[in-house]
Amino acid sequence: MGALDESNPSKPSVIIANYLTSPSNCIASSSFYSVCCLDECEGLLGHLEADIAAPEATPAHIAKLISELSSSSIVAPRQLSQVLLERLGEIAATHGGTVPLHGRLFAQWMHHAFPRECPYHHISGTTSPQTPDEWLESTGEETTATQQEMQTHVDTAANVQTEEGPSERHLPWSHEEELLMTRPSMQSDRGVTRNAITFMVMTSIALGMVRSAFAPRAATSKASGCEKYLV
Repeated sequence: MGALDESNPSKPSVIIANYLTSPSNCIASSSFYSVCCLDECEGLLGHLEADIAAPEATPAHIAKLISELSSSSIVAPRQLSQVLLERLGEIAATHGGTVPLHGRLFAQWMHHAFPRECPYHHISGTTSPQTPDEWLESTGEETTATQQEMQTHVDTAANVQTEEGPSERHLPWSHEEELLMTRPSMQSDRGVTRNAITFMVMTSIALGMVRSAFAPRAATSKASGCEKYLV
């Protein structure tokens, strides 16, 4: 499901946002629909999309909007930590100064900014979420745990639990980017535009020459008293 954070082998953790939005928590499923937990991160991202009205934005613009954005667990306004600002700057440096809103790195950053609302986005192909029925069909194993099994995990976690929670710097982070679509750089855009304009100008000139060469020549018929155009 991608809900486990095992970056620290001595203290494996459950990523709550990933667990809540996983298919295993969906109920009343059919071949047409599933009733699943609400993904609060979609609402937060929708707020950014409405304000920015563009596929990308500068780190300063995003940081300002995020600092003023509240969620069910975070009260705004707030001062973003230096770690969050550094991570946002790293994403922008990867993309020439702006942050794509629909890339994996920014989705990962949103998990750091709203760890209880936004799931951590794994690299494509590294997870394979399944519903309980799909798990049972593929493995033949039960999808529920006994009271004793659950208590064993609780006792184990209690032995390694510390007062200090995970900091932003120690939340899972990887530098691999994935975009819904790739966009050429601004320099490439200018080159393409220049070539397109040149092509249109040359085409226009060529068409003008062709039309001039094959333009109809007029001839007048005196016998009929009217003009006839012979091509």
